[in-house]
Amino acid sequence: MQYLLTADQMKQVDNYTSEYFLLASPVLMERAALAVCEEIEKRFSDKSRVCIVCGNGNNGGDGYALGRILLERGYQVDLFRAKNSSHCSEGNQLQTSILSRLQIPVRTDFPQNEYDIIVDAILGTGFHKKEKPDIYYKACELMNISKDDCVVFEDSLYAIKTAKNADFYTIGVYDKAEESNWESICEITNCQVVL
Repeated sequence: MQYLLTADQMKQVDNYTSEYFLLASPVLMERAALAVCEEIEKRFSDKSRVCIVCGNGNNGGDGYALGRILLERGYQVDLFRAKNSSHCSEGNQLQTSILSRLQIPVRTDFPQNEYDIIVDAILGTGFHKKEKPDIYYKACELMNISKDDCVVFEDSLYAIKTAKNADFYTIGVYDKAEESNWESICEITNCQVVL
């Protein structure tokens, strides 16, 4: 497998996008969260119970923004921080500050309830351990759901191939860094999201 960009290069691309188009990182986070929210609303009623597990980076920030928006739209949402850490990205800190001001709790215990929807917002750019479907199976096991009840949102071709080859329902999320692979992503995934 050949990676098009390293994690550092992807960060540079994100910074350039923000500077060139004058879109601050929080705006990009809101747009990502809104796009995922729209896909959830198409598939699940607003009575659905949602578990969102967030990491310490910007992917976690996207998850927190998604949780807030889903709560505003009537979903029952439990937000979890995957790892307690004093080192969080700036975007992540902003999103948790917003949640704090709105008195929306972020839990650090392990999810024990049953959920209709589980969102993995733990790992993002720079994590390249999705060559095998183990992470998706483990998420299903930990959340006590079947593979058929799991929807995988991914923006990288190799991770989508991994999930699809294991027969997961997949949604391709457009990412400028994967633009050269977008046509292949569209051919493989069940549906797509363009922010």
